[in-house]
Amino acid sequence: MSCKAANGNSARIIDGKPIAKDIKFRIAGEIQRMNAAIGKSPGLAVVLVGQRRDSKTYINIKLRACDEVGIATMVEELPESCTESELLDVVSRFNEDPSVHGIIVQLPLPHVISTLLLQTLLVFDFLQESLLQNNSVSSKVSKETTTGGGLSNITKCKVRRNSILSSLSTKI
Repeated sequence: MSCKAANGNSARIIDGKPIAKDIKFRIAGEIQRMNAAIGKSPGLAVVLVGQRRDSKTYINIKLRACDEVGIATMVEELPESCTESELLDVVSRFNEDPSVHGIIVQLPLPHVISTLLLQTLLVFDFLQESLLQNNSVSSKVSKETTTGGGLSNITKCKVRRNSILSSLSTKI
């Protein structure tokens, strides 16, 4: 169905559900082929700090979508009272796990945890690794921005805590 606007432009109304279903079907097929070819499937780790209902709902939607296409998921829930160090330890542990190919740190984080520090640590390690391996920056880290003003999710971060902290102390 097409619609014509008052200014003469036209637009086609689409139904997003069949398009989403097709995308999920194709992704599931790619994951099945990868698993058959190399015996591995992608893995996503999720870190949720606190008990925000909206964050839990968002993460549950992501987990359900992963399940539908064959992506393995792991979730670490931390109390709102956790420290920055505890959060970085969890991210580092997931980073070292070879079955984890992506990490989501769900924001917002409690005020005692510096989102800026977490982002800075991730970027320093990412740049260090990219320069050492002479790889392209875009293939290493992606980020998703929302209207909430800032990073909504931090995806596939290579965090080696000690090297980052030493880099951070010499750079700032």
